[in-house]
Amino acid sequence: MRAWFLLCRQPTGENDHLLDLFSEAQGVIRVRVSPPVLTPDLLIEYQGSWQDGRDWPKLRGVEVVQRFGMNGESLVCALYLSELLLQLLPQGEPYPQIYQLYRQTLKALSDGEASEVWLRYFEIQLLERLGYGICWTHTASGEPVDAELFYQYESGLGLTLVDVGVSGASLLEVAAGQLNTPQTLVAARHILRQAINDILPRPLVSRELLIKG
Repeated sequence: MRAWFLLCRQPTGENDHLLDLFSEAQGVIRVRVSPPVLTPDLLIEYQGSWQDGRDWPKLRGVEVVQRFGMNGESLVCALYLSELLLQLLPQGEPYPQIYQLYRQTLKALSDGEASEVWLRYFEIQLLERLGYGICWTHTASGEPVDAELFYQYESGLGLTLVDVGVSGASLLEVAAGQLNTPQTLVAARHILRQAINDILPRPLVSRELLIKG
């Protein structure tokens, strides 16, 4: 039995669906589900198995492991995380540390913890695990970030010194994992959005919901 979450579901017939799953053992994988097997829902961790099919692997047994109840902002945040994984993770490549991070973040959101802090932490860790980590303590030229100066993020380079931008103090707080002030969260969100945009294949629908919210 494999542990997994549903990221996306699309109908392919009257009762059949194609599912994009995030599996702890296999990463993102697409499978087919047909009755009488239960069609999974979002934000629930399952155990199940699948076997090779003519076109897609076919989902077999499904068991609920844990439910993460959410609504409002926390629900939109969770949908954003799922969409990030679906767009950024390659098919069939396992990322067990990202899987554990995703589960931990869903638990925090369902418990009502600070959603923006958890979103930024998730984004930072996701980029690092995928090889796109941001250096928050040094500029693109290798100079240490100065708390009294200002910086901007340049695509493909990193941080560069500017007259008006994100404060070095905020950058150093992000580097230390201290995402507990409004200024630091704004700085982290601004830079992380740029870095994520650089590698997204298409715009995120859930991000628009977060902005409107």
